[in-house]
Amino acid sequence: MALATLLFQCTVVNGLVRTCVVGNKTSNVWEQVDKPICRFEVKFHTYGCVSDPEVKYDIPPNAKHTNVDIIGHDCQFTGMALTCICYGQNCNSDMHSREILAREFARTQRHDYRDFILCYLTDGDKSFGRHNLERELPLFASLNGTETSP
Repeated sequence: MALATLLFQCTVVNGLVRTCVVGNKTSNVWEQVDKPICRFEVKFHTYGCVSDPEVKYDIPPNAKHTNVDIIGHDCQFTGMALTCICYGQNCNSDMHSREILAREFARTQRHDYRDFILCYLTDGDKSFGRHNLERELPLFASLNGTETSP
């Protein structure tokens, strides 16, 4: 009986019900949507790297008319806030939003944008600054188009 229930739940989640995360980083729920177009926002209240950003997960009000780029998300950075709209089942969950930001880090050349992303991904740990990370992880440097020596 339990196996049949589990199989039914997996089928519903994977095939019929589409959801987005709605809430903040400490309290959130999955909400059913017609199209899995979701949004997340990371905001720091001051410039510089702080360890406690405000994170919100929601559904864009005009989700049926939102266009996302070919990799499945579109992000806008304003200096102190980053808002991303994504397409996919729970694409705005904490794990998936961090994956999206890692891709954004690899795609951008803007130092302020990269610093913002690293501050968030490293939970405010300044020892993982952009220059240290690029020196320690040649993968990021190669994605950025720069060469590093071992």
